[in-house]
Amino acid sequence: STGYSSRTIDIDLIYFDDLIIDIEDLNIPHPRMHERLFVLIPLNELTHSIMHPIYNKNTTELIAEITNQEIPKKVIDRNLIQY
Repeated sequence: STGYSSRTIDIDLIYFDDLIIDIEDLNIPHPRMHERLFVLIPLNELTHSIMHPIYNKNTTELIAEITNQEIPKKVIDRNLIQY
């Protein structure tokens, strides 16, 4: 892909077991998921045990390495809700 474009649907596969796939139209794990708090924070809420198959780190460890991003507002708002 040469960048972003308008499309009917866009589905990103973050993980699939411990598979590593790197072909033209399919990359698993998602090639930039380890850089994105809006992916990592909700994933971390689901489970702490999934290990990134390339970096061999769990979501908590990946989050700790990100220092240059603000936590997305929707994540903050959701965390303020009392269950």
